[in-house]
Amino acid sequence: MNTVIYLIRHADTINEKGIRNTDETSQIINEKEILSIKGEETSKKLSKNIELKNIDAIWSSSYTRAKQTTKYIASENNLPINLDYRLNERKLGNLNEIATFMSDKKTRDPSQEQLVYTKFKTSDGESAEDTNKRMTEFLNEILEKYKEKRVAIVSHGGSIKFLLLNWCEVNKNMKLEYKGKELNITSPCLLKLTFDNKQLVNLEQKYIIEHNKENYEHIKIQSYIGETITAKIDRQMGAKHPKYDFIYPINYGYIPNTISGDGEELDCYILGVFEPIESFTGKCIAIIHRLNDNDDKLVLVPKDKKYTNDEIRVLTEFQERFFDSIIIN
Repeated sequence: MNTVIYLIRHADTINEKGIRNTDETSQIINEKEILSIKGEETSKKLSKNIELKNIDAIWSSSYTRAKQTTKYIASENNLPINLDYRLNERKLGNLNEIATFMSDKKTRDPSQEQLVYTKFKTSDGESAEDTNKRMTEFLNEILEKYKEKRVAIVSHGGSIKFLLLNWCEVNKNMKLEYKGKELNITSPCLLKLTFDNKQLVNLEQKYIIEHNKENYEHIKIQSYIGETITAKIDRQMGAKHPKYDFIYPINYGYIPNTISGDGEELDCYILGVFEPIESFTGKCIAIIHRLNDNDDKLVLVPKDKKYTNDEIRVLTEFQERFFDSIIIN
């Protein structure tokens, strides 16, 4: 029997734009950062994910936002929250030194850049290698203590990414890949790591948050790919968006009796149909996974049709241009 580790990044945090008249250091401010209202709601939904039912133990970073995410999982499982400082976010340290480091980099995310520059750290901060060392040490202890159990671990974006360097590669987009599949360490994310003793045998990313009503399915969104699915069309080709000033050049609908991360039914784009329709049954060839919005989209086509990812991008650009996303297939 294997040991299962659920690696979870905390939910969205509040964006504090007001006056901060305190003498707190940037490190203390980071440690005390709280969840946003959306983050609290998402944490509740995440705690009801079928994967997180009947787990044996919960461990969390000592940072406030991680504990706030963890409390819902702990409540659902009637378990205490265990804390370990080794799960804390890597220390950025001197922000001026970070700014200098990032000045000529492609991204605006230091944790992404440190996937490549693993030895970089500020004078009072941590490198990716430093963080990986403490996270790996903690994980090995958990694998020994909870052999053949199921354990949830709540941590942070940088720390999780640097731990995953043990098994993942960094692709040309400076994202982590496991066996050719790109991972997205968004807030929140849920990764399932399966171990045989201390040997990783599988790593899966879970995207969808399950609903607890009897008339809704528990969905793992990637399981839709390759399946035949029936959709209802509520925005036909040629219809105008009810709030925004654009026209739908393709049919757009939803999958009945499902629920997406935004609390609504799972939406879909219909390609390869060139007239307005009221319903559609076809094959799911891709998922558009939004990185800055909790609202993924399925891409459905007639069974005899094929589209490349570039073609999907072009045909859905009328709406997806407002979001950052990747295509999963």
